[in-house]
Amino acid sequence: MSPEGQIETQIEKLFTQMGIPSREDINRLGKRVDELTREIDAKLLKTTSPAVLDEPFKGYKKLTVREVNERLKGLTMRELTAVKQYEMAHENRVTILREVNQRLEKMPIARYDELTVDEIVPLLNTLDAEQLAYLKTYEKAHQNRVTLIEPIENELQERPPVTA
Repeated sequence: MSPEGQIETQIEKLFTQMGIPSREDINRLGKRVDELTREIDAKLLKTTSPAVLDEPFKGYKKLTVREVNERLKGLTMRELTAVKQYEMAHENRVTILREVNQRLEKMPIARYDELTVDEIVPLLNTLDAEQLAYLKTYEKAHQNRVTLIEPIENELQERPPVTA
């Protein structure tokens, strides 16, 4: 075994002794979390909601996966949730559900669309620059409240710049 391989083996043993999970462990856990999320979503849909009959937006049934995913860009969090519920009750297309979930998870403030400016502003100081930048873009594209965009911009000026 090469010296690099020996060092790597020793590091892996040390990590195991310290209880630090390996990449394989983390990947396995990630897959299990995805499976459990799908199971929970399916059970919630069956137990807590009546059949979702109405399309989330007009013409939804006729759209392809690609067309639906393109339309997701302009939807609010509430509308994305409606798409998710409808999709789970009908076609259950994984590509759409994955995209919806990613967009929902990206929102740094839960129930954002339901909150007022006065409820959101105090939460801004808990967000990092990347989250603030996302929130600013989202706000401009949807409700475009100047009384919220200005505090977001002020918070952004106080943060280190987002680096790619």
